[in-house]
Amino acid sequence: MSAVRHCYSPDAPQTERLAAYLEEKEARVERREAFARRHSGDTVVQLALNIPGRIKDSALLRRLLASGMSEFALQFPQFTECALINASAGPSALFAAAETPQSVKEKTAQLEALHPWSRLFDFDVYDAGGKTVSLASRHGMGRTCFVCSRPAALCMREKSHSAEDVAQSVTDRLARFAAYETAFTVSAAARRAGALALRAALYEVGLQPKPGLVDPAHSGSHEDMDFFTFQRSAAAISSFFPRFFAAGELIADDPAFLLAVLRLIGLEAEEAMYEATGHINTHKGLIFSLGLVLGAAGEVSAAQREAFDELDEKTFIKNVLDKTAELGRLTLADFTGRPSEETPGMRAHRDYGLTGIRGEAAAGFPAIETPLLALCSLPEADLDARRLLEALFEIMSELDDTTLVRRGGIEALAAVKRCARDLLQSGALRQASWRDAVHAVDRQFVARRLSPGGRSRLPLGDALPHLARAGAVKANRCSQPCSRGIG
Repeated sequence: MSAVRHCYSPDAPQTERLAAYLEEKEARVERREAFARRHSGDTVVQLALNIPGRIKDSALLRRLLASGMSEFALQFPQFTECALINASAGPSALFAAAETPQSVKEKTAQLEALHPWSRLFDFDVYDAGGKTVSLASRHGMGRTCFVCSRPAALCMREKSHSAEDVAQSVTDRLARFAAYETAFTVSAAARRAGALALRAALYEVGLQPKPGLVDPAHSGSHEDMDFFTFQRSAAAISSFFPRFFAAGELIADDPAFLLAVLRLIGLEAEEAMYEATGHINTHKGLIFSLGLVLGAAGEVSAAQREAFDELDEKTFIKNVLDKTAELGRLTLADFTGRPSEETPGMRAHRDYGLTGIRGEAAAGFPAIETPLLALCSLPEADLDARRLLEALFEIMSELDDTTLVRRGGIEALAAVKRCARDLLQSGALRQASWRDAVHAVDRQFVARRLSPGGRSRLPLGDALPHLARAGAVKANRCSQPCSRGIG
């Protein structure tokens, strides 16, 4: 149950944990009864979280409960009182509402089905006499199963699902919630990081000339897209960049869960990209690469916020790339996917042993390290087209680009890497006629319909130095990210 592995986990022996849990359960009943006595005549509602297993409390679970409290307040704007209780058995809340018990029960049942994660809410409704109110339409069938749509009691009786299946279902629902809350939990650092990521993406497509790639002057080796396709795409996905960073801020010490959340945000970004471009893949590689890096940067910046004044740019970048590698290694499991889910990158892995963008991520993007540090050493005003193109060719000379393999075979990959090395070693990019040299390479690539997909790594080389230099992690000094709409 990786999603909650980072949650509070008691070290006490099982017997002690059970005793403590039963004691807390009894205390919860006493608190509810005392609350009901203060609100004689009102309908009392107890909101808790339905989380199987012994881990009941964490920052994530408290935020989840807070979101349930917000949903309740929207449904019952005239409720009499609310009381929040944090305990080792899990957070809970009590409400008093001046509505009929059956009406309250029907509305809270709707709240339990409002979102994919709402199944984790447990609204218990009590009438003025303290009796539990049931939903008549359920006819005693109770709540649905975590894994399927059947009644939970029936699945439990028949042992339809393993404990691992139930745990994974809970993990998936928590990941959906965590991805959702990043749309409303945006710190100043996340906004700054998102703006820098967008600028990097725009720098990349605006850079010209680029060999075989789309730029403002031409479409390179691509017939289905142009400069404006990339502009529309960048605008469509820009709102997701701060969310990647926010996910890293909110989730610590659980790379598997963070990756699951980043993937959900990434799928939303891809959908927005395809809608903006008419289903043309302009930024899928960038969404993957920057998604991992921004998530890692968010986690590093949240962990080191107080120490950032003593943290130099190169150390920050190293820490981010190390954290990125930790996330990237988990993506290598995709190579074990079913043949029906096979991607071009997976085919390159099967045929040639190339790990492509996943392998780069798992290694901490080593192909960008040298050009990245070179860019980092420059004043921001000195970042010009020639220096960025030099960084691009350095990446091309090292990167096992599966896009090239898909378009021209393994021979095309070798030829492009060799061409990039020759251009760098010749010093042509340091001459006044450097544009002519790049145009010559461009003509070769276009003639062979070759497109170095390594461009998705170039924005990393621009964004990371700026993230460090601009002090994105210093932009928000508060202990918690600023929040709107949830909790």
